[in-house]
Amino acid sequence: MKKAAITLLLGAAVLAGCSSKGGSVSIVRAASQDSSSCEEAVKEYFTAMYTKDSGGIFYDYMFPDEVIGTMEKNGRYSGMVKTFNDSQKKNLSKDDGEYSFGKIVSEKEITADQTDSIKRYFVSISAPYAEIKAEELSITEGYELTYDYLKNGSKAGEQNVFAVKLSGEGWKIITQ
Repeated sequence: MKKAAITLLLGAAVLAGCSSKGGSVSIVRAASQDSSSCEEAVKEYFTAMYTKDSGGIFYDYMFPDEVIGTMEKNGRYSGMVKTFNDSQKKNLSKDDGEYSFGKIVSEKEITADQTDSIKRYFVSISAPYAEIKAEELSITEGYELTYDYLKNGSKAGEQNVFAVKLSGEGWKIITQ
């Protein structure tokens, strides 16, 4: 259910960002992308999904920096962030629960095949905004993780993600 809601929210933000030139929006940026620990990055990413006005953080973890830079130059980025933030406010107002990151329950290094797939994924999600090449992306570290999360202090579920560190950019998070 949570994954479906996030996918719908992301889709709506992407579509709105495609047609919107944005407007004035305050954009909060990720603070833990350069952390030596992928856990800190995953926590920040998770928190962004359940915090108002955190679309900038969400997209910092989603897209390579070059793509965000291109979207900013084209005037699309602020519109995407605003749409994400507006949708997130609406979704959060419908839920009376308080979500928090629990702990990482499993972690393993990604394989060479997964690394190649992740690079292709970045190329694919970036295509509407900027042209990047898989061979130009350098993943210096990567993990397949499962973490649990809490709602009102009780375990509510688990989420599988890939956490990869792009050279010169920091951590990026991909939900599975």
